[in-house]
Amino acid sequence: RPSGDALVRLLNKIDLERALKCNKKHLHDRFVVIEETNSETYNKHIRNVENTEIEEIAFIRLKGLDWNTTEEDIKKFLHDCKVKKVVITTNERGKPSGDAFVQLESEADVDKARKHNREYIGKRFVVVEKIDQSQYVKETQDSEILIKKITTGLEIKVDKISSDEQK
Repeated sequence: RPSGDALVRLLNKIDLERALKCNKKHLHDRFVVIEETNSETYNKHIRNVENTEIEEIAFIRLKGLDWNTTEEDIKKFLHDCKVKKVVITTNERGKPSGDAFVQLESEADVDKARKHNREYIGKRFVVVEKIDQSQYVKETQDSEILIKKITTGLEIKVDKISSDEQK
C-alpha cells in the first residue's frame, strides 16, 4: 500500500535550500512536508520499496560495448529477452562509455540474458551482469539530480548528495 512518501536526492546545498522553502506549501489539495534526511535513511527506504514492489523488476549491465553500439544492436543481442528499456551511458564528454543498462520484464529474462555473457556484438565480447534496481537508478539518471519517485503524496524527504558520492 502506498505510503504517500517520496524521497528526492539533490545535487547541492542551493537545491536543498530551494526545496526546503516549499515546506508546508500546497500541491493540489494537499500540503507537502519537506525535511532534510541523510543517505542512510534514503538507502534504507529505497531497499524497503524495492522489496515491496508489486511489479517484477529485473536489470542487467552490459560492459565492453563498442562505442558505436546502438539500442537496436542491444535488443538484437538480447533477442530472446523481453527488453523494457535500454540506457547507453556516456562519459563526462558525452561520448559512449562502453556500458549499457537494461531493464528487463522478469527475472527469467535476466537468466536468459546471462546466457549471452561473453558473446559478441560486432567484434567485441560483452560482459552481462545482473544488477539491482538501486544500481540501475544510480547509473542511469542525469548526474545533476537523482530522483526516485516512490509515490505521490504528502511527504518529501530531501537528501543532499555530496561531491564525493557523485564520483
